[in-house]
Amino acid sequence: ELPMPLQAKMLRAVEAQEVFRVGALRPVAIDVRFVAATNRDLRSLAGEGRFRSDLFYRLGAAILDVPPLRDRRDEIEPLALAFLERARQTYGRDAYVLSPEARDALLAHPWPGNVRELRNVIDRAVLLCDAGTIEIAHLPFAASPSVIPVVPMDAAASPSPPRGDASAPGAGLRASVDAEELRQIREALANAGGNQTRAATQLGISRQTLLRRLDKHGLIRPRK
Repeated sequence: ELPMPLQAKMLRAVEAQEVFRVGALRPVAIDVRFVAATNRDLRSLAGEGRFRSDLFYRLGAAILDVPPLRDRRDEIEPLALAFLERARQTYGRDAYVLSPEARDALLAHPWPGNVRELRNVIDRAVLLCDAGTIEIAHLPFAASPSVIPVVPMDAAASPSPPRGDASAPGAGLRASVDAEELRQIREALANAGGNQTRAATQLGISRQTLLRRLDKHGLIRPRK
């Protein structure tokens, strides 16, 4: 995400192990270890001239590829239980367990927001749950105990029934799908700090598709 001028300054700091303080005439030596993280393909960006290749190779002494949470299904339940314990301590609640249905819903969800989304889902469930068992009804993406909707963000929109016509065939389902899509968009934008490109990446769609969805739901574009 760094502009090219800042990439050059970062390269100097990494290479020379020194920085200039604001207004200083002499550099100050630093003894630090750099750890960088990104969800972009820096090798491809470097080949396109959008990221400095010298900075990429200087930072890439050891590269660890962390797959998205949807590709690490065996980690979802342990992470959820760890977040449950943390939320329990934060909010001063009794111990919690996951119901089998809630566990299955967590495992089936695509997690476009990765671990951050899982943590937020568990925090919300603890706030909504008075008893010691997290049920599927406490999860925001579960419309009913037997249905776990996964919104196809890139799918072509189906014709909507006239406004106010709740009796039109499929109106209730479409309303549920729209509500779930809106929730995912808002959560992705919150996770990305309002950055539309990053939010679109989390959702697995293009930025233009995200903008169309914002207009569809009447949401103000964050940078406006």
